[in-house]
Amino acid sequence: MRPFADREGRITLPPTPLRREIIGGIALFQQAFRGGCFVAKLSESEENGHALVQTRLSSPFDGLLLRRRGARRAETGYLVLSAPDLDNIDHLGPETRLVWDDLSPLTGSFSAPEQILESWKDRFLFREEAPDARTKGMRPPQAGALHAIAAHFSIGSNFEPATVVLPTGTVAFG
Repeated sequence: MRPFADREGRITLPPTPLRREIIGGIALFQQAFRGGCFVAKLSESEENGHALVQTRLSSPFDGLLLRRRGARRAETGYLVLSAPDLDNIDHLGPETRLVWDDLSPLTGSFSAPEQILESWKDRFLFREEAPDARTKGMRPPQAGALHAIAAHFSIGSNFEPATVVLPTGTVAFG
């Protein structure tokens, strides 16, 4: 007999922690998942003390395990969540605080820092806003500041700290 029937509802998945790596003195951050409230189906898992949470998200977030309070951690290929404040798994809902218990299957999902840097090449345009404001872009002081930063980092491989001063009201990029 199953402790609970398959049921569908909404759950709130937490964001995954940021992965931080320093490359050439620059901090790069990656986050595999920003979290949010999603429709999920809860059913019994083959793993003792765990429930299977199936979502409509892409892999590996389409199938997750929810470890019940007091259950031993299972060696599995699933991402694993736990609900430290939940006494009865049948009360799982969008307001339930979930935490990531095991994110080890994500290890291979992150791009190497070199791949991230390569993906940025030729992807940024210094497009200025049109005078009629119909074309979104940067205001001239913003574009000038980015050109100054690019110039600073285009010479050599060891960089001194730099300060870019922008006129008031130009800090937010459009």
